[in-house]
Amino acid sequence: MNRQKKIYQKVKKRMQQEKAKNQPVKKPRYIPKAEREALENAAAVELSSTSVDET
Repeated sequence: MNRQKKIYQKVKKRMQQEKAKNQPVKKPRYIPKAEREALENAAAVELSSTSVDET
């Protein structure tokens, strides 16, 4: 009985892992702090350059 239970547990765990891999990702990708700062700086430069062009 114990041998059957252990085998079943291993198979069940493997199936759960495969099932989890196939699920869609629900949270957004992590963006490091340095990348976020670079994006903010680029956006700020773009905004300042467009506001200068308008005047």
